[in-house]
Amino acid sequence: MKRNFLAIVLIGLMALSISPENIELFDGESKLEHCKQNIPLTYKKKDNIIVDQRVKELKGQELVLVQYEKAYDKIKVDRYYLVSTRTSRTDETLMNVLVPAENYAEFKRGKAKTVRIKFNEKTDRFYLGKCFDEVVAANPDMVKDWDGRVRHGTIQNK
Repeated sequence: MKRNFLAIVLIGLMALSISPENIELFDGESKLEHCKQNIPLTYKKKDNIIVDQRVKELKGQELVLVQYEKAYDKIKVDRYYLVSTRTSRTDETLMNVLVPAENYAEFKRGKAKTVRIKFNEKTDRFYLGKCFDEVVAANPDMVKDWDGRVRHGTIQNK
């Protein structure tokens, strides 16, 4: 009986140490830790407060979104800018959304559409674009199995 209890406690402690925050989504993810950004883009009211602040802090900075697609067992990489859509009368935030990097210039002119993603805090990560590029350029092997190609230190989607 005592042995079973100890086994259960040990298994419980091991399960706690392997929480989603400690699991690497891909080989070498720990090298990007200093580039990682806390942007819980879940569209929940409690998270919108954090994201609204992050929009202000990251204004004009390109972000890299790395997503693990479980169904395909693949890593997907996209580049975005984080923006807020606001009402013109009260300047109140309506929604925090993403703009694909290739459409950011058009967005600033009011012509590009924004994107809402299905964000999963366990399998999706945001990184600063420049920092991400520097780490990938120094460690190209870490992205060899991703759904993308490495070109001069950046990930280009297929």
